[in-house]
Amino acid sequence: MKLKSILLEILIVLFMAGSFYVTAFFEGGLGKSTDFIVGVTSGALLGFYFWYWGAKRDLKLTEHPNAEKYIQIWQYLMLFMAISSFAILVLYVKDIISDPKLLV
Repeated sequence: MKLKSILLEILIVLFMAGSFYVTAFFEGGLGKSTDFIVGVTSGALLGFYFWYWGAKRDLKLTEHPNAEKYIQIWQYLMLFMAISSFAILVLYVKDIISDPKLLV
């Protein structure tokens, strides 16, 4: 169970790093007026990750009987958010998605 948790953490961090890389260094630069939304999406992902870490720490400190299950649910939710954010940002950068309102 511990190895699975560590692998989930690594996947979350890798997809988050990919999202930040796409946001900061994609070809063409942040030239459009709607690119502010791309940065907000990455910032929201980072905020959600800090919230995840706070909840994980709180569950471990309170010694909740189902802490491991709740942490695993948080990990899957965070992994879903990181993959979704990465996919949407890549599609937006490649001009496959042209409406930035879909990012929010």
